[in-house]
Amino acid sequence: MASKVSRPVLKAIAIFTLIFFITQLLGLAVAAGLIKAGIKTTIVSENPEDISNAFGMMALILIMTFVILILMKYIKLRKLIWPIVIMLVFSTSSLAAEAFIGHYGTVFGIIFTIVFWHFRKRLIARNIVAIMAVAVAGSLLGVSLGLVPVAILVLLVGLYDIIAVFVTKHMQILAKEVVKENLPFTIAMPTKEHKYELGGGDLVIPLMFASSALRVNFALTILLLLSSYIGILITLVIAAKLKRAMPAVPLQAVFMLLVFSSFAIGGML
Repeated sequence: MASKVSRPVLKAIAIFTLIFFITQLLGLAVAAGLIKAGIKTTIVSENPEDISNAFGMMALILIMTFVILILMKYIKLRKLIWPIVIMLVFSTSSLAAEAFIGHYGTVFGIIFTIVFWHFRKRLIARNIVAIMAVAVAGSLLGVSLGLVPVAILVLLVGLYDIIAVFVTKHMQILAKEVVKENLPFTIAMPTKEHKYELGGGDLVIPLMFASSALRVNFALTILLLLSSYIGILITLVIAAKLKRAMPAVPLQAVFMLLVFSSFAIGGML
């Protein structure tokens, strides 16, 4: 690979690799804490194995995307973005900390949110908050859903990602606005030549699948993360060569679903 991929791309891959595994390991630690504390959320049905949860979550993703696009389009409404971001920063940081330090998580959330607001214009602040948000969102969804609903959701998000990037192209518009406002919905991977952006959803999806598997088969958890990493890595290289935005979830979905199917067919679930 080194002979065919430029040095800046290799540097971006190194940064991505570090970010990916830090995020996933943090998320799995949060997931373990949530499982131990019995914390989970209800999407449609309280039964985590109910596949209606997958379609309900997909509907929620579409609604949230539409709302953010509307807020970004109009200047007056755009002012509502930051209050929403601050609430998300507080809630995710509090929940992440609660998995480790119990009720003191709220205190941590307040301090973390104040620090973030002070340094909100810096890339490192955006990245840290994005990683925290991914760790909480992915782990919480994962421990709340069974493997089959998660597999269905991964397939749906993969198909949606293709449509959003190549057909409607609204994902590219949204990404540009998010980066312009320096909102913690993407993670920056800067090199001297170019600043690559990785969507938070590209990290939430594998963590969600892995967190769901954590209660069933640890080997599956690890293989899901590794297959997802390979999927994003290939996508990143292709995007760099073509010099255009590429959806990361489709390849992730293919590799992760192949791993999941192998375990299911092999009777290891």
